[in-house]
Amino acid sequence: MKSILSSLFCLFFIASPAVHSQTYRFFKLESFAVHAIGNVSLHSYSAKFSAFQGSTVCSEFTSGSGTGLGYGLNIELPIHNSLAVTIGCSMNNRNGKLNTKSEFPVRNINQSGMITVTTDNQIEATLPYLDIQPDIRFNVIENLNFIARGFAGIVCKIPMSPSFVQTESIVNPESAVFVNNGITSQSRVLASGPINSSSVAIGTTFGAETMIRIAPAIHITQHIMYEIPLSDIVSDVPWKISGFRCGLGLRYSFRKFNPTPNMP
Repeated sequence: MKSILSSLFCLFFIASPAVHSQTYRFFKLESFAVHAIGNVSLHSYSAKFSAFQGSTVCSEFTSGSGTGLGYGLNIELPIHNSLAVTIGCSMNNRNGKLNTKSEFPVRNINQSGMITVTTDNQIEATLPYLDIQPDIRFNVIENLNFIARGFAGIVCKIPMSPSFVQTESIVNPESAVFVNNGITSQSRVLASGPINSSSVAIGTTFGAETMIRIAPAIHITQHIMYEIPLSDIVSDVPWKISGFRCGLGLRYSFRKFNPTPNMP
């Protein structure tokens, strides 16, 4: 993943002076733009808790990961020949799992004495968010049919009914079981329900985007970005989310006049 990201950023930001010095300026001809996007995310959890409100206490959770899909709409306003301000609104799922192992002694009912049982405790979190994301976008490579640009901004993540399921499974020994009302099993649900302590989280974002012209005012876009968390997603324990996001979009430009293919 790091090598892919490095290659993309080299492509986007190491522009040749000959290309960058072209006289064509796309934003000079634009009033504003509407940009519909879809994306897939790969995110990681950084945590330090044994339980949050509604969950069951176990060994400490420290990390986790997950994937998600998202979609949204950006409104873009040019403020300079190669600079624009964007306000984005999107729905993004940051679902994932956290795991930790626990060990505890139990009585061996088949033989006298005690044995040590190892269990895997897992929290599967469903985390839909409404993201409000303002940022600045600047053109790096620019000509009539292709634009490469970078962007940086902040994101406000508003939780939309997040929930969780916490389970416990026996890892070792294989003969060990849980007993509940005479029913034996090697896994059980410890807790589930809404994450009532969820809170609005803030982060910073930066990334790169390409725009390929398919019509005088329409571009197909591709983007990759990274999100750095500045606050926790819950109010009672440390739990942050960071991650990569990449996707495609369709951008429509409202022009000051109708451009022609031979426009300088």
